[in-house]
Amino acid sequence: MALDIHAGKLSRLKTDMRRLGITIVDTLCENLNRSELQHQLEPFDRILLDAPCSGMGVIRRNPDIKWRSSKKNFAPLANKQLAFLDTLSRMVKPSGIIVYAVCSPEPEENEIVVNEFLKKNTEFVINKQPEGLADKMGSMMAPDGFFKTFPHFNQMDGFAFVRLQRI
Repeated sequence: MALDIHAGKLSRLKTDMRRLGITIVDTLCENLNRSELQHQLEPFDRILLDAPCSGMGVIRRNPDIKWRSSKKNFAPLANKQLAFLDTLSRMVKPSGIIVYAVCSPEPEENEIVVNEFLKKNTEFVINKQPEGLADKMGSMMAPDGFFKTFPHFNQMDGFAFVRLQRI
């Protein structure tokens, strides 16, 4: 199930899925802020939240982003990220996983958001020992369970994700 509030994004996704022969994904144009959403969908084993963020991780490809961004922009984004995590957490089965991902290595959009979520949702923990990772992925994981890439270290965009498991 791919969910987005923007129908245009879902339309492009459907086009790409048809081109690639992917038939196992349904799409739903929906607002994650709508509290009734959790009652309309069956619980999931796995959820990927590609959260809206500042985009600071793509600064090497989009250098102008530094002129459009400031630390004051992080608070509204962090609030939205936390709200999305709260909504999706109610849709995860026991032992299920939410992968929280952003294209920003900034702590205000990563550790701070996740730690705030974990304070309020004690039935979730960071899965610090995910199985089946390629060796290179393991080297990008910090002891706290966050995966981060940085343009100047990894020769790729700055990106962060963490696996949250319902216990």
